[in-house]
Amino acid sequence: MSYDELLVNTIEVFRPTVTYVKGVSNKVYPVVATGTNIKCNIQFLSSGQMPKEYGYEVEGSWWGFFEYGADVLKDDKIVDENDREFIVKSMPLDTVGLKHHIEARLAIEE
Repeated sequence: MSYDELLVNTIEVFRPTVTYVKGVSNKVYPVVATGTNIKCNIQFLSSGQMPKEYGYEVEGSWWGFFEYGADVLKDDKIVDENDREFIVKSMPLDTVGLKHHIEARLAIEE
């Protein structure tokens, strides 16, 4: 099985415009995708309970695998073929160091 066959998700990328007012940043995502038909593999890794003011909230951890050179950056919003929305929480890195693929931590956009 080739690596391309493992990239079972297709995403659109929405790159935010960041403005600063009195030192406070504001991110605005465009209505039209800045990148389309990007192949990737989005995997759920784990979940845990985060303490909140009244009880606990379940928080999940997601990971994205992309082709090397894919135009995905930290803070981008990505939307997959099932209309799930994620925010890229870490800079995509070539963790293996072989220019094979890049990986990034994702979070569900709510």
